[in-house]
Amino acid sequence: YAHLDAVLDAARARHLRVIFVLANRWHDYGGFPEYLRWCDPEATFEASGNLPMAMLGRFYGSNAARSLYRAHVERVVSRVHARTSVPYRDDETIFAWELANETLAQSDEDQAALVAWTRSEATHVKSLDPNHLVGAGHIGYDTLRERDAWLEVDALDVVDYADVHLYPLGDRRVTSARTLSAALRDRVELAHGVLHKP
Repeated sequence: YAHLDAVLDAARARHLRVIFVLANRWHDYGGFPEYLRWCDPEATFEASGNLPMAMLGRFYGSNAARSLYRAHVERVVSRVHARTSVPYRDDETIFAWELANETLAQSDEDQAALVAWTRSEATHVKSLDPNHLVGAGHIGYDTLRERDAWLEVDALDVVDYADVHLYPLGDRRVTSARTLSAALRDRVELAHGVLHKP
């Protein structure tokens, strides 16, 4: 994990703040698929190595996957910078911890599992580090059901800010600067007006 120290050093030298992403929903760098490969022999995977949407609930509900995820989280969040001897929990270069990149749920049952997982893991991160913000890492929404799920996850009192990943170049609904502005405004207005969070 010494490379993380180097990332913090480089960010600090440039007066930047870092959001540490603690896991990935996608197969890149291991992520949720790897946790399920290790602990769930019945899990299925796409040819790309990613979990199918229907498998995400299995990750959120798996105690074995949670245990593996937590071991990783504890190692990162509790790390002490090797050169400066500053614990990560006290490092002002760290802006926030993001639980995972682009979480999402396909069904109502999976959404309930995602909300419970987010609450549990954000609470755990805060128990290790009460000094930094925690973000859920939810991908955002396209449909009304996904919008409701995004609101439910980001409304949790242990989630400090709302985040969303918007890909306008690949979104057929974003056809101009005006439609992009409307998409951004919708998400900002929900975060500020409904969630009362940045």
